[in-house]
Amino acid sequence: MAVIKILQLAHGRIIPPFYSGYSRRCHDLFRGENRKIISIGGPFIIDRKEDDVEQYSSLSLLISSILKGNRSFEILISRGRLRKKFIRRAEELIKESDVIVFEGPWLYRPLKNILGKKFIVYDAHNVEYILRKNNPYQEEVKEIEGDLVKNADLIFLVTSEDMEIMKKTYELNEEKLYLIPIQLEIKEYKWRGENSKDIVFIGSLYEANILALKEIEKIAEKLDDFTFHIIGSLKNYPKKKKLKNIVYHGTLEEEKKDEILNSSFLALNPVTMGSGRNVKMVDYIIHGLPVLTTPLGARGFNIQEIKDIIFIENLENFPDRIIEISKKREVLPVISKRLYDYGKILFESETSRKPLKIIEEKLKVRRESLA
Repeated sequence: MAVIKILQLAHGRIIPPFYSGYSRRCHDLFRGENRKIISIGGPFIIDRKEDDVEQYSSLSLLISSILKGNRSFEILISRGRLRKKFIRRAEELIKESDVIVFEGPWLYRPLKNILGKKFIVYDAHNVEYILRKNNPYQEEVKEIEGDLVKNADLIFLVTSEDMEIMKKTYELNEEKLYLIPIQLEIKEYKWRGENSKDIVFIGSLYEANILALKEIEKIAEKLDDFTFHIIGSLKNYPKKKKLKNIVYHGTLEEEKKDEILNSSFLALNPVTMGSGRNVKMVDYIIHGLPVLTTPLGARGFNIQEIKDIIFIENLENFPDRIIEISKKREVLPVISKRLYDYGKILFESETSRKPLKIIEEKLKVRRESLA
């Protein structure tokens, strides 16, 4: 079979690849393959190209979504608020590609009339309809996502829970659903934070992370002996509190991020909304960094497998649990190594079947049926 050309259609800031969990997923899914990623909109004003990625700005889209609120950015994309330059470029790349991968459902409706008979993949980072609970656009999101899942040849999901929800919500044929968890590189074990007073949280500027940050601010006010390191674009959140024991690092190069994770004694995941597996949890685990998470933050993992190596607690008990963990330093190196070993085995197993191989198999069947 000839080399398959893949086009990933994304939204928001996609350069650099480590800007958010979303951008990392997009980059890692087909890393090293013959692919292009093209994205529209986000917090930047200049179009940019880097290696196999093209990122197009849209000030009107950004400003309109801010004024409308209610996470309307993606809704406006789906309604066709796109620059003509982006549409022309997307059309060119679609014609050149064999497989079109939608990183989220938002670009499907405005571009579906130029897809022709291309092989369509929906890489579902979340079940968007469920994620929009209590949002005024929830029913519209169900229509948007439903349109794509009905017409996609393949659907990739990051957790088995999402797979069941997707199947039930849209009454889907299981044959086109595949579990493709978050795929990050396994790091060399270098954790050394057992005597540290540093606590870390990774989060991009996104509603679920903003809510988590507000909880961290409350915790930091109570626990001023600890330093809380916030990695990611949450640094740009305009309403964040300026507390002496919270350090905002912004988006970091991998080496600097690794240094902070390896030298902290604890990571937090105080999320109260969302679906899919948190990329931040994968990041913590592959560094062997002990984690305190809400039950929701542990989604995508087998609770029976992690209950002795990850601290799972209700949010209101986080401050007391942090103090308790900090007083039992002697157990942290053991937990750290067990967590790292668990993650290494789990992620090597989960990533053994590559997305491109699945696509090649399905394309072969499709072509044979048309022959």
